[in-house]
Amino acid sequence: MNSVHLSIDDIYMSLRSEENNILSVLKQMHTAFGAKFTLYHYTDMEGWQIEQIPKPIGAFLKDNRDWLKLGFHSANETPFSSSERDYNQCFLRSRCIWGKLKAATTDILRLHYWDATDEQKDFLRKKGVQVLLMRDDDDLPYDEFDKYEECGITMRRTRVRFENITDISLDSLHIGKPFIAAFTHEWCFAENEGKIWRALEIYSGNGYTFI
Repeated sequence: MNSVHLSIDDIYMSLRSEENNILSVLKQMHTAFGAKFTLYHYTDMEGWQIEQIPKPIGAFLKDNRDWLKLGFHSANETPFSSSERDYNQCFLRSRCIWGKLKAATTDILRLHYWDATDEQKDFLRKKGVQVLLMRDDDDLPYDEFDKYEECGITMRRTRVRFENITDISLDSLHIGKPFIAAFTHEWCFAENEGKIWRALEIYSGNGYTFI
């Protein structure tokens, strides 16, 4: 069965305030197409910390856990590998918060800058991470099956970055591939919203399952 993994990177604004929040739009997309999304989030950004999620947003994440998952991205705009001990602690903090809120977490991660040391990959594997999503360009050591094993974690290629697509088509959406990872960033979600709506229509119409 062909599947598509949809995600939003660099999430923090939608977790800190109900203003300029993309969650309601994602809910509309889920209602229309059964789409599922993963939010890859920061933990410490512009004076905000993951522990400061407002109660209404926490309740939304809990109530919509059947289609909306949370995944660690980085502490902030610096790479995950910059400070191994601190960033491992940030990962654990986020897992603690999602557990308290009874929100859904994912075992598929895309780390900021696609960057982690071998020790960090091993740490993530021990914490249940099964897949790391990698870059959307050709600078990758993927084999012909578009995946390989390293440190017990499967590496899979990101296929679609919506802000880099000018024409939404079967080719640009990689229709026919058995697994497609498609994403955009929170900071440019509004300008790519129309593309995502069209992509959902195409993926759904071509029999893809949202995961």
